[in-house]
Amino acid sequence: MPDAPAALAADPRFEVVARIDGVEVLRKDGAVFVQVKGSAHANQWKRARLEIGVGENPVLWAKVGEDLAKPVRENVLGTIPAAEFKGAALWMTRIVVEHKNGTASEMRFQLNLG
Repeated sequence: MPDAPAALAADPRFEVVARIDGVEVLRKDGAVFVQVKGSAHANQWKRARLEIGVGENPVLWAKVGEDLAKPVRENVLGTIPAAEFKGAALWMTRIVVEHKNGTASEMRFQLNLG
């Protein structure tokens, strides 16, 4: 049953967005990278991070790169060296966005390299 008092008390401006629109393979100075594009923002921003894990439902996630220091809207979320994707054909990439109140949102994107 919905909690009507809580719904009425909720901040209508509350927003946590984690979205991956796609990936692109890039070559730079002889190295290969996977660039992840999308959006990561919140009305009260704390941080966001890009992670990768092996398989369709990873048990372990590895953070790649630094935390996003500021929101991103429909742009590059991060660039991952292709060498990070060793040892498996199926990988999951995810963006995790944190709100200042502790709420988090995530979105996953499957990469099949096989």
